Parts: sequence; structure tokens; C-alpha cells
Amino acid sequence: MKKRLTKFALFLSILIPVCVIAGREDKVDPKLKPEYLSQDQVTREDYNTMSEFGISYDECLADTSRAEVANYNDPRHVVDVAMKKCAVKLEELNDWLTEKRFPPNFKKGHIRKLSGKSVRKVMPQVMFLMSTKQQ
Repeated sequence: MKKRLTKFALFLSILIPVCVIAGREDKVDPKLKPEYLSQDQVTREDYNTMSEFGISYDECLADTSRAEVANYNDPRHVVDVAMKKCAVKLEELNDWLTEKRFPPNFKKGHIRKLSGKSVRKVMPQVMFLMSTKQQ
């Protein structure tokens, strides 16, 4: 059962950010080649801002999951609903990364990594809350 939950959580962590990003492709004139930020151009402030977005998404996912535990009997459903409600945070991060001219591959990878990491953090908490709820 634990393997199934882990696989499902990983599947969700991959699927949700892709759905968020897929509908928001950048409109670029094919004649103009966009200049993206190189790694040495990224400032400490940029890293701090990305970290703040990550913390905000973690908090949203944890708070929403705690609120949804009473409504569902399966922890996967709880986390799925929380991910859908917190997808706005990932969209804001994507918009900020686009505005700062980060490369598309970096944006997708960073958002996918952030989402997966958050799900792996919140899933044990949800499972614990579900086990205490049933007693």
C-alpha cells in the first residue's frame, strides 16, 4: 500500500505542474531569439525569491491538506485537492520566472521539483492526520 501511495504521489507531482505550465506557453516572435538569463547572471536575491515562492507553496499545501482531511477518506485525494487549490502559487512562480527571463527548461524543472518536494513533505502528515481521524 505504501508503494502505491508513493507512486501515486509521484505521479501527481509530475502531472500537476505540467498541466499548469502547458497552458501558459510564452508567446515569442519567431524572428526574435529571446535572451535568457545565464547561471552567472542569477543573483542571490533571485534565489531568495524562488525560496520564498517554495515556502509559500509548502504552507499552502500543508494548510489546505489539513483543512481537507475531514472531507476525504483517502490521503491521495486530500493531497490532490490541495495541489489543485495551490496551483495558483506555481502559476505565480512561473510568471515571475518568465518575467526574469529564466530559460523554459529551468522553469519547468524547478516547478516540477518544487511540487514533488512539497508533496513528499505533506503526504506523511496527511497520512498521520487520517490515521488519528479514524480512531
